[in-house]
Amino acid sequence: MEADQFRVNGYSEIEREKVNLINSTSRTLKQLENYKNETILFEQQRTINQVRERVFQQALQEL
Repeated sequence: MEADQFRVNGYSEIEREKVNLINSTSRTLKQLENYKNETILFEQQRTINQVRERVFQQALQEL
């Protein structure tokens, strides 16, 4: 009987750990998605600024 209770407690602990790992992984994936989106936005803005600078330089050369 005691062995059965020990086994049930072990399974319950495993299930709790599994849920915790799933939740932790989900949070990590969301954070990585946010970092990815921030990086994309940063690179887009950097590219836009580079194009603006080139257009400005060309406009100055044509004066």
